[in-house]
Amino acid sequence: MLEGFQAGLSCLTILRRRQNFRKALDDFDFSRLAGYDVRKINALLKDAGNIRNKFKITASIDVIVDISDDKITLIDETGKPCTRRRVD
Repeated sequence: MLEGFQAGLSCLTILRRRQNFRKALDDFDFSRLAGYDVRKINALLKDAGNIRNKFKITASIDVIVDISDDKITLIDETGKPCTRRRVD
């Protein structure tokens, strides 16, 4: 999930904010992220501990929703479908 936020930024910038992301994004719990609404997105946009780019936030949430709705299947490095689990 953090890769989407990194676009155009250094990897170090994202790594330094990882704990902030974990807290703000409900510990990267897909089921909770898929339920984010406009109010939650606006709160993320105001949080100085995160990357406050509306397009990056909404794109990341859209991918989570698509995964949750089985529109996208994640695969592991061997090409096999991943089981759904919390992302670390």
